Amino acid sequence: MTDAQLHEALGAAQSDEAGIMAAMELLETQAQLRDIEKMEFAAWVMDLETNGSPEALLAVQNAKRAQQGLEPVDHLIPATPAVDDVVASLNALYAKPVSEAEAEAEVESEPQLEVETEPELEAEVVPEAEAEPAALPSTEAEAEPVSLVEFSEQPVFDENLRTQLQSQDFETLLAGAAEVAQVEPAPTALEVESFLDSEASDASSELDQVGQPIELAEPVSLHSEPRASRRSLPISQFWAWLGLGGSILPLGLAVAISQFDISFLQGAFAIAAGSTASALAIAIAALSGKRSGLATAFLSRAPFGVFGNIAPAAFLLLTRVFWSVAIVWFVLQVSTRVASTDQKVIEPIAFIAPIAISILAATLAFLGGKVLFKIQQISGLIGLIAGATIVGFTASGIAWNDLLLEVSGSWVSTFAAMGVVFSVFGVAWSGSGADFARKLSSSSLGFKVVGWALLSLAIVPAAIGIYGYALIRGMRGFGPTFDEQFAANFVSALATNSNVFVAIFLLASAVISSVVMLAMSNYSLNLVLHSLSLKMKPLLGQIVIAVLVVGGAVSIGIFIEAESALKILIDYALALAIPVSAWIGIYTSDVLIRRIAYHEISLTRGYGFYKAFNLSNLIGWALAVAVGWGLISSTQPGLTWLGYLTAQLPSAGFWSATNFGIIIALALGLLLPVALGIPRIKRQEGEVLAIEARRDELKNMFEAMD
Repeated sequence: MTDAQLHEALGAAQSDEAGIMAAMELLETQAQLRDIEKMEFAAWVMDLETNGSPEALLAVQNAKRAQQGLEPVDHLIPATPAVDDVVASLNALYAKPVSEAEAEAEVESEPQLEVETEPELEAEVVPEAEAEPAALPSTEAEAEPVSLVEFSEQPVFDENLRTQLQSQDFETLLAGAAEVAQVEPAPTALEVESFLDSEASDASSELDQVGQPIELAEPVSLHSEPRASRRSLPISQFWAWLGLGGSILPLGLAVAISQFDISFLQGAFAIAAGSTASALAIAIAALSGKRSGLATAFLSRAPFGVFGNIAPAAFLLLTRVFWSVAIVWFVLQVSTRVASTDQKVIEPIAFIAPIAISILAATLAFLGGKVLFKIQQISGLIGLIAGATIVGFTASGIAWNDLLLEVSGSWVSTFAAMGVVFSVFGVAWSGSGADFARKLSSSSLGFKVVGWALLSLAIVPAAIGIYGYALIRGMRGFGPTFDEQFAANFVSALATNSNVFVAIFLLASAVISSVVMLAMSNYSLNLVLHSLSLKMKPLLGQIVIAVLVVGGAVSIGIFIEAESALKILIDYALALAIPVSAWIGIYTSDVLIRRIAYHEISLTRGYGFYKAFNLSNLIGWALAVAVGWGLISSTQPGLTWLGYLTAQLPSAGFWSATNFGIIIALALGLLLPVALGIPRIKRQEGEVLAIEARRDELKNMFEAMD
């Protein structure tokens, strides 16, 4: 399509706003498709050149001739000298299309520039062991006169090389080309072919045998995953989250609820219900990633507005940083118990483990993609084996009858314990739900995506967490103080009371789980940074994140005792859980109400369908946060202001002790879009469908003009 045709088509699209946005979307889509086609063509060329047969090389040559508008040939021919291609490309870059009369007049007034190669300077083709020079004719290529006013619609060089040439002086390049023609020997056929395809060769070197790009690091971008790369099946969600659900984290859930005075059965219910609620929040977020191919924090712009999303996304960022710090701090505590006899003193050698784990996690987060996914699978399987090992080694020492006969405590405290599980598990990871579902096939059934995610995020961690709670309350085989040891550091407690081989295996499993969880956290953290327009290159981003996380964890480990630090971490986790719980409620309802994918372009522009601010959701979210913070309490410095509403309610002590604000904030968030957002969401979806219809009309128009 010429520029005039494109201008005419776009002018026709300006009749309405839908036409303009549809044209923009179509142009962006076409650019992505061309990049994909270029990559696939480079992969095909590489495969045939690797084959090396005359038939394969001929096919490559004819394909390149077709791109240049030339007729196919039935035998291999040598390429023209490189200088001819340079001059022709320069003509294409700098000459303007002129009328036939002007061209004839200019040709008559100026002699043509002829480039001749000197026979005595031509280099002979040196046969190589792996090359097949016999297949290439040895006839000399004669240079043809080239006019500076010739115009080509198909330049030899691609757009990257075009940009490089445009940034330089034309006369200098032309003079250099003439100099090369006079003093340099004519290139061989193989050299010319390599020169012409330099850019394609660079691209081909980054492709594997099946034509997929091999990237040192997964690009961090807010653009949706290309359709061509979204091929994952719903079962991939099970393996993606098994590294989290099948890790040591569920044992930490048991420790978190041990502070409540509830029975074993009540604790089991709290863990199961909290894990299920957490899994649903993560799985529904994964569903939105399947629909759109975008990250969670970026999709959050739809319910809150493009700029209104800054506030909830900032809390998602703080939550991610907080839990990354908590993971590294936990590793520091484990290494301290291994390296030092005095558990209150951190030996210098104890810092090796958290630093090494942070480096490994940053590397995995930097690589991302398939590498991180494979490590998640391996970690999950190792975690399941470690869990089975713990059960086999400890089951006989648990007084199961005593556990089943325990007198029930307060059910209100049970629901509060469920809220703690949700804050430790669901709140920490719900903001990453779509991050690990962006490569799911858009045709995947939603119930399968949710089902597989629930299996690894609800059933597996609930089983591990409930067994951990049984160890705390009913373990009799390891002495009367085992429950205290387990609550202080469950990994070291299990390792201390096991034989040496079991201890080593458990420690290795804990290390691997910590690395994978930290890598997953850092990976999502970089995506959240991008959603806030705090964009950094993947390597720089992971270095900054690693330094920040290690610095925070080491500071806590040095200046705060382990027992106090655990209480501080739990209280701050509860404080962060309130705004994130309110966000989870609003975001989950928004995803469930919608029936079509989000409009990607509108997520990047304040004037799109989602606007700059959604005041109803923003105000509702702020009110839910205010109510939630007013119904939790803390004695930690900087958090004593929490619980300001409990004094106004009957039984103030009851509300302060239960931390019921988490469930209240979640419930208010869930109800808000249902009460106020359905008409707005349906209107947005109608506008998106109208845009898609208009885009199809424009597409047909463009194709007709071609």
